[in-house]
Amino acid sequence: FNQKKNPSRFFPYITMILYGKDKEWPIGDRFEIKGAIYSHTVIYNIQNDSTLLAKRALYDKHIEREYEFISKLKDCSHIINVYDKLQIGKSIWIIMEKGFTDLFDIIDQKISGKQYGFTETETKNVFFQLADAVNFCHDHGVYHRDIKPDNIIVSSNDLETCTVKLIDFGLATDQRFSKDTCGSLLWMPPEAFTFGTRDMKAGDIWSMGVLLFHIMTFSQPWEKATENDKFFKYYVAKKDFTRNYNISIQANELFKCIFFDRCDLALILNVLKTCKKFFIH
Repeated sequence: FNQKKNPSRFFPYITMILYGKDKEWPIGDRFEIKGAIYSHTVIYNIQNDSTLLAKRALYDKHIEREYEFISKLKDCSHIINVYDKLQIGKSIWIIMEKGFTDLFDIIDQKISGKQYGFTETETKNVFFQLADAVNFCHDHGVYHRDIKPDNIIVSSNDLETCTVKLIDFGLATDQRFSKDTCGSLLWMPPEAFTFGTRDMKAGDIWSMGVLLFHIMTFSQPWEKATENDKFFKYYVAKKDFTRNYNISIQANELFKCIFFDRCDLALILNVLKTCKKFFIH
């Protein structure tokens, strides 16, 4: 694969991902891609090659839809770019850019360094870019349904200036209202655990609220947003994070806007912009 053919301004490497049922390749294994699209055989080392991420899978119609969704969103600078798609036998390959690392790893590194949350500047830089991505998705009729740190990549360790991109549209849908239950438990809204039709747009915004709390505190507000979860039940009763976390009264009002008023993204961003102090100390 000729990297110069599709240069990536912010993310210096091209990654090739084989989607579907995950199966990690052993270190040192090799695979080949042969196709009419390319005039030569492409051979990569697995895992120990920093330019590559490979997962083994069989063809799946959801992968086709994921490729279509990301292609549809290509004009947003905060959504992962895809460059090509190959089907070889029963396998499908998507050629896309690769970030420096994901937000999950950044948080893990900071926790190891005895830090307990992003700074206000870091928080705003990351969250505003993510909000731009999610807003673009919603404006184009796409609902991600799995917003979490693992699915957000950054261009560098400098969170005050880095570029942020939303990735992994494997659970995305173009149906705003659906009975589907999907996502990751920690990030799912209360209605995801009930029967009936649910608003996927509202679910994305809820997940963003949980993410905002997480990057500010490096903690989870609850394990699952149900009455059976004692932390969620406590928050529903008190509507207060300031007692147990280093969160300012202004920031606490922002979380009320997200988790109780269920405000739209535009209003949440306006409240965030006017929040002068995120933390008590």
